[in-house]
Amino acid sequence: MRVLIVGAGPIGTEYIRICRDQALRCVVVTRTAETAVAVADAFDDVEVHHGGLSAYLAARTPPPTAIIATPVRTLARMTELLIHAGVTSLLVEKPCCLTASAARG
Repeated sequence: MRVLIVGAGPIGTEYIRICRDQALRCVVVTRTAETAVAVADAFDDVEVHHGGLSAYLAARTPPPTAIIATPVRTLARMTELLIHAGVTSLLVEKPCCLTASAARG
């Protein structure tokens, strides 16, 4: 099974390790090429894309399972993008937004 991991900071990197330990194939999306290279160097069996989630979704259909491990200020938007792209199983790391009104949308 493939899992999309959005974000490759310390928490995203831990999710890569956890998913690999569960024999899941990781597809990682980062904002910068520098981070993508670091992920590819650390995990040779991981598919890595840079340019951000919007660019990834414009070019590809995501796997049905995703983990978002980005800063809190970006979580709500990333969640919306993935739901609209057809992701059906989604883990949002941290609170998905900072206020109750933002959660109501």
